[in-house]
Parts: sequence; C-alpha cells; structure tokens
Amino acid sequence: MSIVISYAHEDTAFVDTLAANLFKNRIPVWVDRWELKVGDSILRKIESAIQDADALLVVLSKASVESEWCKKELTAGLVRELEAKSVFVLPIVVDDCNIPLFLKDKLYADFRKDKNKALKDVLEATARFTSDTLYRGTTPKMITDYGLYCFVSSDAVEINLTLLDMPVDQPYSVITEVLIKGNPAVAKRYNEFAKHGFDWFQREVLLVMVLEAVENNKAGFHVLEDSFPKSRGLTIADSA
Repeated sequence: MSIVISYAHEDTAFVDTLAANLFKNRIPVWVDRWELKVGDSILRKIESAIQDADALLVVLSKASVESEWCKKELTAGLVRELEAKSVFVLPIVVDDCNIPLFLKDKLYADFRKDKNKALKDVLEATARFTSDTLYRGTTPKMITDYGLYCFVSSDAVEINLTLLDMPVDQPYSVITEVLIKGNPAVAKRYNEFAKHGFDWFQREVLLVMVLEAVENNKAGFHVLEDSFPKSRGLTIADSA
C-alpha cells in the first residue's frame, strides 16, 4: 500500500521533490514515472494503483486542472472516498489555478506561499501511512532511503526493493527499483519459513543472493548519462 501522486507532467520537478520528502519521512509513494515500464497498460496500472492506495495526493496546478487524464484520476479518487466514507483525496495547490468544484470544501496544502508549512501539512496528513519497512542509510557522501515490500501466495513470491540515493554534494538523486520474483519452489520454501516466524530470514537470504549476483555481473551495470530510466534482468539459480 502507498500514496499515489496525481499530477500533470509539467509539474514533474515539484513532484519529484515532494516524493523524495515523503520517502525520507518513511511514507511510501507511487509515482507513475517510477513505476511504469515499456509495454505496460498505463490506464490499467494507474487504475490498479489508485484502487490499492491508502490515499491520493492531487497536485493542483494550471496544467493539471486542464488535463483530462488528471480529471479522470481525481474522479476515481473521489469515487473511492465516497465508497470508503473516509478521507482519501488530499489536495495540494502549487499555483493560482481554478480549484475543481468538488475540492473547494477541502482544506489543502498551499505551496504558493510558505512551502515549508505546506510540506509540514502534507507530512502531518500522511503521517498515519508511515511504513516500518522504510529505512535510511547514510555515509559521508551519500544518503540512501529504501523501502521493502513483499507479496507472497502459495505459488509465488515477489519482493520489491526501492532505493532513493541522494549524493550529499551533487544536485541529483537516483531511484533504483529491484523486483525479485521467485518461482513456486521459492514460494513453498518461503511459506515453510513463515510458518515458524522466519519469513524475515528468507527475505534476507533472497536479497543477499540478488546482491551477490549483481556484484558478480558488474559488466551489466548501467551508467546513467541522462534522466531516462534503464533496466536489466538477471536469472538466479538456487541449488538448495
């Protein structure tokens, strides 16, 4: 579960900063550019994300209120709010736009004036979604926030590791997503460990196996030369 951010792509720079601040405060976020991959159905992915989300952060700007796509996301969020009879849509205003009629009675975080207060308002509104699976690691040159999410069924196991690397002395950040998919044999073993309360141990084993495989395949590392995403895949065989 996470918080979906609805926005117009003209507001990408603002959203990246907002998402990084939420992530730093251990609040899981879903941003389309981070999650969508070549070949994905955009509509289906975003629909699924909103349906599974804890909340929808709606970034209101001159661009977003005119965007048909953003209007659809807002409508989906308001429908969820009506069905759940609880607050789901959290509005954020970033410029002097026309606030949609159905949001005019909502208190919003106003980034047009005091940005620090507005960010504080957002963090307070989303604090209840803080995840115990989000962590931070620091070195003199790098701050790394990372989140770990796990899905397990009788015949499948998926572990999603998301990292946000922020160099201390550089004006950029790097997002890395590692998706581990185990076959039925892995899922069976995972569930056996879980029965005895050792599912955490099996997660650690899987992560170590992936890290070792990446370390042994350095030739496949990507050198990031621009802001476009790059991906690679590895198949790991376990003899156990």
